[in-house]
Amino acid sequence: MKKSTMALVGVLFSGGAIADGSIRIANDFLVRGSSQTDGSAAVQGSISKSFDNGMYVGVWGSNISFDGGLELDTFAGWRGGDNVAWDVGVVHASYPNQSKHENGGLTSSFTEYYVTAAWNKLAVGYYHSPDYFSVGGREAGKNDYFYAEANLLSLDDHSVDLHYGITKSRVFDYNDWSVTYTKSFDTIDFFIEQHGTSGMLHEDTTIVGISKTF
Repeated sequence: MKKSTMALVGVLFSGGAIADGSIRIANDFLVRGSSQTDGSAAVQGSISKSFDNGMYVGVWGSNISFDGGLELDTFAGWRGGDNVAWDVGVVHASYPNQSKHENGGLTSSFTEYYVTAAWNKLAVGYYHSPDYFSVGGREAGKNDYFYAEANLLSLDDHSVDLHYGITKSRVFDYNDWSVTYTKSFDTIDFFIEQHGTSGMLHEDTTIVGISKTF
């Protein structure tokens, strides 16, 4: 584990209990419509801590099918708002087990800065990376991602959510969408997601899984 990650974990555990955590198990792991596990199952988890001033820090991890089999993200941000909830922050995606010989000798680690806003049942967001990860030995350079989301149904323990995103970079130029149905059972959520992308860039994918927050 990198020193920066160890330091962040120390912050999370200092001063008592961890504020938030989650675990998710699903038959696939997609990022913006693209599978990160080559269609295989994924186990993911996170821990985070929020402070009274709206600041937060956290760590998130998942198995993947490339770059040593592990993605480890560290993030920090500031959020607030009453009628309109806002969030600004930064996330660094790293691949601790990546061999220097993979991906044409280029690193896949990258940093993204983000800003999001949510009102009622609508949300929008923007992510920017000045140096996005490399693909097939080719650097993507800067990358911009815009998205909009809407909650179509929120009834008792059932919810239906829509997502639409736009990716723009030297290597990537496509749109992605998803529809998610969630059923809550006490402390565990069961979900079904249908994902697709423009231009048949990736195959349409159905994801089924469970998640738990604590």
